[in-house]
Amino acid sequence: MVIPTRELAVRVFGREGDLLADTATQALIVASSILVTGGILISPMIADLATVFAVSEARGGWLIVSYTAAAAICLPIVGALSDRLGRKPVMTAGLVLFGIAGAAVGVVSTFETALFMRALQGIGFACATPVILTLIGDLYSGTRETTVQGMRVSANSLMNAVAPLIGGLLFVYSWRTPFLLYFLTLPVALWVWQSVPEIQPQNDWSYREYFDNTLVALQQKAMVLLMISFALRFVLFYGLITYISVLAKQEAAMTVVAVGVLMSVRGIAKTAMSTQVGRLSVDYDTVLLTCVSFFFLSLGIVIMGAMPNVLMLTFGITVVGIADGVLSPAQKSIVNKFSSTGTRGGVMSTAVTMQNIGQVIGPIIFSVMMGFVGVSQTFLTLGASVGALGVVSVAGILYLGNPLDSKLS
Repeated sequence: MVIPTRELAVRVFGREGDLLADTATQALIVASSILVTGGILISPMIADLATVFAVSEARGGWLIVSYTAAAAICLPIVGALSDRLGRKPVMTAGLVLFGIAGAAVGVVSTFETALFMRALQGIGFACATPVILTLIGDLYSGTRETTVQGMRVSANSLMNAVAPLIGGLLFVYSWRTPFLLYFLTLPVALWVWQSVPEIQPQNDWSYREYFDNTLVALQQKAMVLLMISFALRFVLFYGLITYISVLAKQEAAMTVVAVGVLMSVRGIAKTAMSTQVGRLSVDYDTVLLTCVSFFFLSLGIVIMGAMPNVLMLTFGITVVGIADGVLSPAQKSIVNKFSSTGTRGGVMSTAVTMQNIGQVIGPIIFSVMMGFVGVSQTFLTLGASVGALGVVSVAGILYLGNPLDSKLS
């Protein structure tokens, strides 16, 4: 029996799964999944690209650093631009820049030019990604919004799994060929422009009033705790993915291929669980889901540090994947619920900026502690302590409630 696409989406994502048939939803999900290739597509090729450009492998890593650094610098201002100028112009311009600059890396002849193009691509990423997250909150509310966030995370996880494989196969033909994939962003940008409705600023604030109101929104106690939880999550997550190979090799004598399998297990678990977030949000508050999933994210890392054998590393990484499958979309959903339309872009950009901060300092914290107590004890200690801080911060949000509700009462 052939199951209709709409019915299949409902079976997979829950009662709001029919949103997958909406053209605007499809365009935003596809755009988000293409944007995640900015780092993952070329990450496995860094050593070979260093040879192509006749630089050291260490310097070759700047192809990643230039991209992430440019994105981090631009993220804090992108939300303000989208709130003041409109979502679609900023997002579409970001997609176009991402595609053209990314493809241009494959035609340049010098390493310095490649770094410049990667930086431009990072700016494009920064202009598009937080606006996509914000638009989902503008277009949908309640369980519908959470369901679409889960769809987005599922698509991103699948892209993270297949992009390196496709890039590697194309690299065999020519080192330039994988970068041509970024040209696919251009028709997606056109699709987004045509299918996603514009969300105009719902205020007549001056720029000074806008920044004052955004700052007030970010100073709400619940919002402060939410921003902290974003940073804490990425401290744990990026510490994990940076040093899991060290833990697996030293404590369980696992090979590089085996560690790759571990990461695939995490990706599969995250993809599967993110499809269920919308269904879970029907019966449970999104903040509660975030709190529980933060606990299990921490628990998975603690298990890996406490019992670092092959079986428990596999079990622990599966728990991490399941927890992150809920945590990732649920956190974004809370940002949209806790912010008004007029300041939502600025607040979402701040949340993504906090993620980037955690992404930077997480591996540093793990590295420093590993120098004192070793890798397994580091996973155990930081998994428990940082995880506890994350659970407490989200529990505080649960206690304080939505700051918008207090303004309405």
